[in-house]
Amino acid sequence: MKNVRIEPRKEGLTKKIRLFDTAEALYVHVKEGLDPSEMEECLTLSITGEEYVEAEWLGCEFVYDVGGSFVRFDSVRLGKAVPTENASGAMVETYSGWVTSDDLFFADGLDKDAIFTLLTAHEDCYIDLEFLFGDDIVTAAAKSTK
Repeated sequence: MKNVRIEPRKEGLTKKIRLFDTAEALYVHVKEGLDPSEMEECLTLSITGEEYVEAEWLGCEFVYDVGGSFVRFDSVRLGKAVPTENASGAMVETYSGWVTSDDLFFADGLDKDAIFTLLTAHEDCYIDLEFLFGDDIVTAAAKSTK
């Protein structure tokens, strides 16, 4: 899978990521133009200061319109690192859901608020999403039944 680290471009900027519970909720937002802050199926994550997010791409769905155009929705899981005040390291919050390919891209680059760094090897990741989401437990259980 593809992984990317997202950090604010500079002090004072905030990167917002809108994360939807389902691809259907994201479709309603895109096609109906509904305000995401009024949708209970949407969570807006904000990244500021020394916070960062590591995201893993899990797959996508292409939604086609009558005219033949399409929009791509990406299924992702995220780990958001928030520095702690009284201890070393960071507290990590986990999220999963759907985003548009315009909001979150899996390549090196910049948008107006953030720096995106493609993580090419598992060793490049600061956050172990497999451990946090229990993938290693599932893998270990599957191996033990063989």
